[in-house]
This record gives sequence, structure tokens and C-alpha cells, in this order.
Amino acid sequence: MSVQALSLCEEHGLNFTRAFAQQFLLTTDAGQELPRYQRRAFGKWLLLSGPRMPIAEAEVKDKHDKTIQVIVMGHAVDATGTLARNTRLNDVLSESTDIERLERYISGLGGRYIALLRHGAQERLYLDPTGSMGALINRAQGRIASTLHMALTRPTEPSTAYPAELTVSRYAFGHTADKDVFALMPNHYLDLETGQMHRFWPKEQSFTCSSLEELDAGIDRVIARHGEIMHALTAVRGPTILPVTGGQDSRVLMAIAAARNLSPDYVFTHITTKNALADSEVAAQLCEALGWERDVLDVMHWDSPLALPPRRVYRYLREAALARGNVNFTYPTKSPEHTIPRREMTATQALPDGGVVLRGHVTDISKAVLWRKLGAMAFIRHGAAGITDEIGTQLLYHDRPELGLFPWPQKHFAAWRATLPDGARDRTLDFMGLELYRNYSLGASFYGFVKNFYVAPGCDREIITLLASAPPAMRYRLQYNQRLIARAAPALRDIPYTRALDNQMLAKNPPFSKSLNAYGLA
Repeated sequence: MSVQALSLCEEHGLNFTRAFAQQFLLTTDAGQELPRYQRRAFGKWLLLSGPRMPIAEAEVKDKHDKTIQVIVMGHAVDATGTLARNTRLNDVLSESTDIERLERYISGLGGRYIALLRHGAQERLYLDPTGSMGALINRAQGRIASTLHMALTRPTEPSTAYPAELTVSRYAFGHTADKDVFALMPNHYLDLETGQMHRFWPKEQSFTCSSLEELDAGIDRVIARHGEIMHALTAVRGPTILPVTGGQDSRVLMAIAAARNLSPDYVFTHITTKNALADSEVAAQLCEALGWERDVLDVMHWDSPLALPPRRVYRYLREAALARGNVNFTYPTKSPEHTIPRREMTATQALPDGGVVLRGHVTDISKAVLWRKLGAMAFIRHGAAGITDEIGTQLLYHDRPELGLFPWPQKHFAAWRATLPDGARDRTLDFMGLELYRNYSLGASFYGFVKNFYVAPGCDREIITLLASAPPAMRYRLQYNQRLIARAAPALRDIPYTRALDNQMLAKNPPFSKSLNAYGLA
């Protein structure tokens, strides 16, 4: 059967092998083929992976002659700071073939990846901690794939199970734009035999911090683990690339890199709007403080040296939208609303080819990013009890918070919340971001960047545990980030941010030492 992604590319004159170069399809159809895709057997399944999808595997027989097989797609760094490549996976299998130990190994991986584990008759699929490499299942056709059009062999058919009024904001709770295709949830493995998901993380552990010493030890470990992952990624073929702005997230990554004596191969700031000019000025100060060289990719004007022919830019935009699973990927050439996407695509194409681009997603748990003011204030006033299902759904549909007042999303939010172990429920909003939000955003959008491989080094369960354990109010007030930066790269701490609100927040905060009681750290 023809994959819908290939059919759509052929219909619209787009390049399938370029647009879907970092994607995959796991199917029970042994005869399935895709142009330039690698083929691998995985038990009863056939795995097809794109020409630019990093992949590693190992396979052994245990003492009972049972086949043990592990495949890792993407870039994953294990708890020893080693990339999960063929040699490393063979070493892991030589040490033990116990399924619980192998699951712990997979759980300890950081980066952007999907892991397949075959243990005799058991066949499982694991996502990274937030599904930044997304996966969808089409149970009706026995297919698991990276994005919507890869999971289908026909045009999309809208779901009637997901309320239409919610689609103006986003899909959630596993639903997608097609009635037969469902998004897999991070921190649950998929049993390939039954098609059912089972939570494997977190276990019964606490996500709290009770003293300043514990907080600082956690910050130091956050710095160290980020450094392990970033250092391991330098072994990937091609440059290590870091976008630098005047915001919080890139500064945290810069500080961590400086603390671990790491210097990216290519540092850049792109200018796509007038506001980005201020971003670039702050980025210049940050790079000067660390002695880093930086490129400025100014694509504001049509006669920029980086400019590409408009037809080519629109083709790249259509391919990226299709690769991300968008139902609407036409991008009319005359639409003013596409000015910024055109510039962003031009800047993306100006990057060196290959390697990895480091992003601050997931690390941004350090500023309680998805708590926003609504969640942070509710927690400050009422503790964890203040985070009601209604607040959770308003934050999930944050661009249209009134949608969170509907009974349907609140019912499904409550059902999801009930699957969290007791120790994690005080951090419901952090887990909402991991399991209900980012797998739909990063999990799809990163597939559209095919010139490089995008990785959030903070996408790691140890890092997430430490970040989420810090007091939410401290994170929201940016005091956690300030403390981390002061410990990692003090020269960056007092350089102003681009966002006036960030600077105002920091200016009005009481001295940290006077907040210890309020944060439960005294």
C-alpha cells in the first residue's frame, strides 16, 4: 500500500526523500517499501527508517535461546554519558538481558529518540521523556509512524471522538486529525502485540526539595548531566549548533556549556523581525562575555545575501508542513501572514548542514514555563490543591483558555492525572507539559527540520526530576535560573534579558535569602 506521505509529495511536486528524511514507519506489511529508506526486521514487524535518521541496534540470544534486540532511533545519551550506538548497545546486552534492567537503561537515556525493545515474544516501543521524537499508531492498519501522513495509506478522515470546537487550539489526549491515528504518550511503553500503552515512569518517587543544600546539589547535577549529554553529542558527525537569543533558555544552555568547558561549533542568532534586533544585541553581550564567536543571520530584507528564490522557500515550507503532519500545507505564495515563516525558513536553510541543533525545550521546566501566571499563582495561594483540573485544561489550551472550561477536556485531564503516581501529582503541570503538550508540539515540529537534527539536551528523566522538584514559585520567578547561571557562568547572570517582563520580574523579587521559608527550603 502507498504511504499517504509519498502520495501527497508526488501529487504536489514535493521531494519525499528530503521532507521525510528523518522519519520512520513500523509496519506489519513485509512488502512495504519507501524510497531510500533502510529496512530492518523487528520480530513480526518491518522497520523502515529515513536516509537521515540516526539509528543503532544490537541483537543477542540469551541462555534460553531467546532473541533480545534493541534499536534506538535518534540521538540518545545513556547514564554513563555515552551515545547509544551499536558498540554501546552490544556492551549493554552483554552485561544483562533482563527485561527490567534493559527498561531501566532505556529510561535513563537522554536526548531525542525512540527505542524498540524485543525480549522474546515481548515487543515494546519507548519514547523519549517528552516525545520530542513523536510517534503515532494506526491500529486499524497495523502501523506506527513518526507523523500523521506516514501513518496513513489514504487521505485524512476527521475524528468525531474529539470535539470539533477544541481543534481551533490543538489536539490532545491521544487524538489527532484522523479518526484512526492516535498519538503515543511519553513515559508509557507501547506493547506492540496488544497495541496498549503502559506507564513505566515515574515510579513512586518524590518531586520535592526540602533544603537549600538539596536544591544546590540538584542544580549542580542538572549542570553536570546537561554537560554529559551535550558533550556526547559533539561526537555526532557534523557541527554542534546553538542558537543564542536574549531569552532564558539559550542563556541557561550557554552557562552550562561554559561550566563544562564546551564550546559549540557554530553559534548564531537569526533576525526575522524588528524585535529580533534587540535579541541579537543581548546575544552579542552574552557571547562576548564567554569569548564565543557568533554569526548573525539577518534575513529581514529581500536583498539579504542569505535570500533564496521565493519558489524554493515556499517548496521548503510546504515540505516542512507536510513532514510535520499538517493537514493544511499549501502556503499560498501571496499571503502576508507567511512573511515570518518565509524568513525563518530562509534562516534555517543558512545553517551548516548536518550535526545537531541544541534547543532549550524541556530545560525550560526550570522557569515553570507551562505553569504560566495562572498555575503559579494558584500554587502559591493553595499549594498543589490549587491546581484543579479546570486550571490544568486552561493551561493545556493556553491560546484559547476558555476551551479548558468545557467538561470534555476536564474529564480526560482528570483521567490522565489519575495515572500519575502520588509523588508526581504535586507537579501535575510539569507532567502535563511532558505527556500531553510537547509530544504534539516538539514531537511533530522537530521532524520538519531536516537539514540538521534537533535535540533538547534537557530531555532526560534525571534532569526533569531535579528541575520539577524545585519549588514552582521559585522557578516561575526566574530565581532558579538565576541561581543556576550564577553557579555555572556568573559572567552571564547580570546581562539584561530581551523581554522587559523578565527584567521586571527579577527586579521586583525579594532577596532569595528571604524567600527560603516561603519555598520550603529553610
